[in-house]
Amino acid sequence: MVTRLRKAILLLAFLVGCLWPSMVAAQTPTSVVLTIKPYNGQHEILELLPLVLTIELKNLGPGPAFLQYAGLTPDSSIYRDPPHYRFEVRRPDGTSVSVFLADWVCQQSEPSQHIAPKPGEKQRIEYCLGIGFFERPKERSSKSFEKRAAVFSEPGQYEIWLVIPYAWPKGSVMSNRLQITVTRPRTAQDLLAFGLLKDSRWPEILLTPLSGDINALGFPILPYPPILGNPPTTSPLTICRQILERCPDSAYVPYARSFLGSALASGWTEASRGRQKTNYRSRMEGFHLLQQAAKDPRLPLRFREQALVTACHEAYSVGSHLSEDANKQLPSLESVLGISKERAERESKSFAYGVAYRLAKGVSDEHDGRKTLRERYTPEQIEKLKAIAVENPHVPMADGFSPEHAELQKISQWASNELAKIPWRNQWGSVKVRPQPISAP
Repeated sequence: MVTRLRKAILLLAFLVGCLWPSMVAAQTPTSVVLTIKPYNGQHEILELLPLVLTIELKNLGPGPAFLQYAGLTPDSSIYRDPPHYRFEVRRPDGTSVSVFLADWVCQQSEPSQHIAPKPGEKQRIEYCLGIGFFERPKERSSKSFEKRAAVFSEPGQYEIWLVIPYAWPKGSVMSNRLQITVTRPRTAQDLLAFGLLKDSRWPEILLTPLSGDINALGFPILPYPPILGNPPTTSPLTICRQILERCPDSAYVPYARSFLGSALASGWTEASRGRQKTNYRSRMEGFHLLQQAAKDPRLPLRFREQALVTACHEAYSVGSHLSEDANKQLPSLESVLGISKERAERESKSFAYGVAYRLAKGVSDEHDGRKTLRERYTPEQIEKLKAIAVENPHVPMADGFSPEHAELQKISQWASNELAKIPWRNQWGSVKVRPQPISAP
């Protein structure tokens, strides 16, 4: 029995040895081409501004591109080991470093959502090379966050290239090399903006797109607490506002507007010690700044994308908070209708008043709930609800029918439509790096 088993193992090993070379030859991605180029072809960047790269992966054929994560994807979170992208950077002093997770572009995207480029296809994504880890992070902790630093920390000549370590069976794909020059500002307005940043506690705030108060790694963008400043130090929001007001023609302005808009829309203010969920006026100022940022061609698409993401998410958030706060101001169903406390707790007063309000105003939609309202309450009770609904200003706010909600829905819809136009997002605005013909622009 043992002899037969040994013979079977030897035969299997012989067959694998004969067939394996042809299997590997058929699957080796010999014509996968990875290229990086700077946004708008700008090989020179100002100090304290990020370098945004366009990453392009082409499959020239004839076989498929065997990549573990199926082509280009947003960068991994800190939970994945190792990250999807590794940038090699040669500094002005001749030393070289590896940079990981310099763009926390992980946006609820799973590898299964992505498709490897077929022969004749390419994929494209933008990557912000601003602040990153100089060693591969292995845990999600404040100590790991403290190891992040600016990729381009001083003026001078840099050489960079990208390695994607997931091509199989070659092991990795390497891009072309780029020469990048980081320069000190020259114009009066750029010098002033640079000075405002350099002299602050947070000189590197414009090096990465801002998203609320944390990035996708789960870490604050800035030291926390506090993230966005407290007396006696100057808030980063104040710095950005000063750049907008005092240096309107500076190259730093588009990035400062993006930062300030994201912070305000997310509920931060210059003087706040935390996010103000329902500071409607301040958050609307943030949305208007984000709309300007998303339309600004001077901003790389990566930053415009994040402005849209923040606008879409925060507009929904503000609407929800406005409705929640208004709902707390509505009179109880128990006191108005004379029903039991237990029943009143089971039934939603925002629903009851909302349907009564729409009924009184002659507003209808497929989800207006009139049938349910008539099943629950008598005609007399419904009339009482209608009388209160048309007089109480909190009812349309709680029901989402206020002018504020209409404006927020308009912002959210606009942002969603614009997100769907980005090459690495699908028709619903979700992250999905879809392949395109190589001939596509």
